[in-house]
Amino acid sequence: MPPIDLSQRLKAPLNLLSQSKPADQQDEIAPMLGYFSAREGFRRTGFSISAPLSSVSCAASKNWSLRSMTHEVSHGIVSEVFDEVFPFLWNGDDSELEELARIVVERNRIKTSDPIVTPEKRTTDTSNILQSLAADFADAAVCMRWCYEGVSEYERLDGRRLASCIEKSYVEMNEVLAHAVDILYFYQSDVERYVKSVWSAWGKTPNIQQKVKVYLSRTISAVYAARYGGMNERNTRLELFEETRDLLEELKGELADSAHIELALDILNSELEQTPTYEEYSTLYSIVNASSSLIEATWRYIYDENIAANLMKYVPVPASDKDFSQSRQKYVLKIEPAMKLAKLIMEYNYTDENDSMASACLFHRLAFCGGV
Repeated sequence: MPPIDLSQRLKAPLNLLSQSKPADQQDEIAPMLGYFSAREGFRRTGFSISAPLSSVSCAASKNWSLRSMTHEVSHGIVSEVFDEVFPFLWNGDDSELEELARIVVERNRIKTSDPIVTPEKRTTDTSNILQSLAADFADAAVCMRWCYEGVSEYERLDGRRLASCIEKSYVEMNEVLAHAVDILYFYQSDVERYVKSVWSAWGKTPNIQQKVKVYLSRTISAVYAARYGGMNERNTRLELFEETRDLLEELKGELADSAHIELALDILNSELEQTPTYEEYSTLYSIVNASSSLIEATWRYIYDENIAANLMKYVPVPASDKDFSQSRQKYVLKIEPAMKLAKLIMEYNYTDENDSMASACLFHRLAFCGGV
């Protein structure tokens, strides 16, 4: 992806469907290698994307739904954003890391003195939008290290320690952002469909019982992304936990195998019975809070409501930033066939049964009918 000059676009969204080159100079989008794999399952690499081998005969079922493909596509989008935000992690520029560490420490000082720090209170601490986005990500990385390892770096944070925090938290930050992009763009902020879809699919994940708490934190963060606005104060974030719990209760009665959901409900109910605080190390509440700056950054710099509203209609549409409308319009035209397929995948009526004939019909429509 070519570099995006964001220094003069402080209030404009960093739209994921735009590139910095003029429309007539953009490179063609290289298709990814798609394949089925019993070993890899749903997975994306830099040049490929895979689905479980079981999807060949069970793609029309909830457990093996192809909707999980949109999450892998979202990972690709998020990885490009990380490459733009943290280039100095790979080019050896320690001065940028040191400046970023200083900003993160200052933010923590403000949070300590002001318990409720809204995104607006953080927009003046950097000179350009790219640095502000990097500060949001770096702040989340430091918080996540404390949540998962009990190590607080704020008092001694420097460039080297910040780089270590980002490296150790990179996978989880990538996951949180991918879930946010997925629910906002592909699920169109439909919380019920998102929660039930991902948790139905996760029932087939190996060793799911050992990962339930992490998956819960990602789910609640995604719900926060969909419900963003009016959720900045601490007490209202409890509503995210309650909404997630209620949807999982419904789903438990719909699935034959719901052991992973029962475990998730035990964790949620245990947390809600107590008085959640941010200060307790490794609680679900503190982990979700660590991700909050990523969700807020997504809304300020990544998510574009105009693009999202028209994405599944697979029509060319200018984004909110008029200066880049021509570039975005051409890009959306290029992905029109892919969005027809995404629309079918998202709106298909998946069932509880593993019906091989229904799966064959679904793949036939995807392969030969352009999603129609």
